[in-house]
Amino acid sequence: MATKKNKEFADLIAPFTACPFEKVEVDCPFSDFGNHKGLDEILKLIDQLPDEKLISLREHHKTCQEWKIEKGEAIVNI
Repeated sequence: MATKKNKEFADLIAPFTACPFEKVEVDCPFSDFGNHKGLDEILKLIDQLPDEKLISLREHHKTCQEWKIEKGEAIVNI
């Protein structure tokens, strides 16, 4: 069931599932969590992590996306 917290951080569902780009970077913090396949599992994870960690993950993902788009890396997982 969706909670207020996992609605607030819904943009992190995709990167918790898989990197949308061809290559996962070695410093990707999402790698620390493994690949989560089920939505329920990801929503539980989002509820369990501190807001500060989720904000940090969001900032990293945004910066990484911008960098990969600038260098023209193909998006493969949508």
